Amino acid sequence: MLPTIAWEDDAVVMIDQRKLPASEVYVRCTTAPDVARAIKTMVIRGAPAIGVAAGMGLALGLQTSTATGTQKFAAEFQKLCELMAATRPTAVNLFWAIARMKRVFAETVQSGAGVDELKARLRAEALAIEREDIEACRAMGRHGAEFVPQTARILTHCNAGALATAGYGTALGVIRAAAAQGEKIARLADFIPEQEIFGAADAELLGVSWGGTFGVVRTAITRSQKAGQSVAHAHLRFLNPFPRNLEALLHRHKKILVPELNSGQLALLLQGKFGVKVEKFNKLQARPLQIGEVREAISHILGKG
Repeated sequence: MLPTIAWEDDAVVMIDQRKLPASEVYVRCTTAPDVARAIKTMVIRGAPAIGVAAGMGLALGLQTSTATGTQKFAAEFQKLCELMAATRPTAVNLFWAIARMKRVFAETVQSGAGVDELKARLRAEALAIEREDIEACRAMGRHGAEFVPQTARILTHCNAGALATAGYGTALGVIRAAAAQGEKIARLADFIPEQEIFGAADAELLGVSWGGTFGVVRTAITRSQKAGQSVAHAHLRFLNPFPRNLEALLHRHKKILVPELNSGQLALLLQGKFGVKVEKFNKLQARPLQIGEVREAISHILGKG
């Protein structure tokens, strides 16, 4: 995950986005004015990232305060809030973060806490803003990835990647999550056995089945083979992902028949995934496939020439 911004020791460190992609340079801010300047000059940009920077800047500015009483400490805090607010007047997350830090400051003062506890509480809240942003982006990615097909082409608008956030991304976080899930599926395919076929590897027609149609289709293929027809059978046990060799196997045969007890789900999947022409034999009457009717479909397709 790209470290857009981070709290390191007594400094806020952020990648200088003005220098990308030519060079990767990090700016180390040791004071609140340093953070404010980084926001204003667009060292850091993107609404969520600016919000995180504002929270950290306020907390950082108070870490070096020499105030001994909460009244003077509150006056310093108010000045820092005004400093941050002046950096980017249109940044919604900036003012959201400032308001959140103000609320925590007020609650902590009302509890009777002293200056040291206020410093610790504000630093913890700034880090919570950073952590929650990453968690929210990851959650968005997980949920959004469910809607991304494996062959998707996605157009995003505006700054929506890791650099715009604390490090994961909003719209691009969805793409990142989808890519990670796809990679897991692809790696899983390495552990799936290669698809085997029953019959000649160069048979003219390949019958493809899945699920409970195995017995009927295998018997029909066997009887057609004995009758001298050039047919073979592949029964699929893995559909997502498919076996790695399935595409090459399908393209070896001139004709492919998929008998199904539905409207042709597997046939459509094979056509869309591998670009092969598939002959469908669909049965929708809630009655089982019959060996004879599968053999008739085989003979009809082979007779097309």
